[in-house]
Amino acid sequence: DDDDGAGADLQDFWEKHFKERPFVEWKEFSVLMLMEHAADVRNLTASLAPSVAGHFDVNDDGIVSRKEYNRFLRKYGIEGMQQGLQSAVDASLDNYWRRDIQDRRRTDLT
Repeated sequence: DDDDGAGADLQDFWEKHFKERPFVEWKEFSVLMLMEHAADVRNLTASLAPSVAGHFDVNDDGIVSRKEYNRFLRKYGIEGMQQGLQSAVDASLDNYWRRDIQDRRRTDLT
């Protein structure tokens, strides 16, 4: 019985892959994120990964810092990285479909 399983998961992803590094490139982060979580997170694919980038790379500099990662976990990952990613993917898809309809209308008009 692992009482702090969720807490362990929050730290494990970063510590497992990046150890003490204060930041990593989004490209590296996203590849490992996909390798580890694509099977468990519904709709998480390589093509969708850029749409969740903003949840991790908040200042859009191509780098995910430990601080940005921790901020993501505080916002989405109360139950762990997998649950947090699912929430972020769902939110991104929701925004995508809403935006996509408007984009299609705009394209049809021109």
